[in-house]
Amino acid sequence: MKMTVASEAGHREISNIEIQEKNGHKGVFAKEDMSINAVFKLEGVISDHQSRYSIQLGKDKHLNLPEGVNGKFDNPDFYWAYLNHSCQPNGYIDRADLTFRALRMIKRGEECTFNYLTTEYEMTAPFVCRCGAAKCFGLIQGHRHLSAEQREELAALSATHMASRGR
Repeated sequence: MKMTVASEAGHREISNIEIQEKNGHKGVFAKEDMSINAVFKLEGVISDHQSRYSIQLGKDKHLNLPEGVNGKFDNPDFYWAYLNHSCQPNGYIDRADLTFRALRMIKRGEECTFNYLTTEYEMTAPFVCRCGAAKCFGLIQGHRHLSAEQREELAALSATHMASRGR
């Protein structure tokens, strides 16, 4: 299954976000204050395979970068590939309209983050989180590896495909 949702007429200007490098990693940062529920659209290709940069939208349904884009995210349509994880994020992925939405006010210069455990059932590339949150999840392997208590904690922001898999 492959479906393109990227704009065919080239890329669009996204005025409220930019890519910056901080502590040796690139991320998505607010160019101006973003209010609660401020959004930016996620463009890409819907496919049945997972990649290191994909966002899981459902069982066997992932938002991926179009072929030939991997590693070249200078097109604003694909800035979402630089969205980093935080156990205490300031945004979330709205699967209904393929957007990143702010959970709270995001200040100019602040990094936009979401919790990977709310979309990814099994991570392609697990990693040790260093977000520093009081309730940091530690090893980020995917929703599948969470305890019932941790799943409950994330339930409000977790994608619906998480609830229907292996509790």
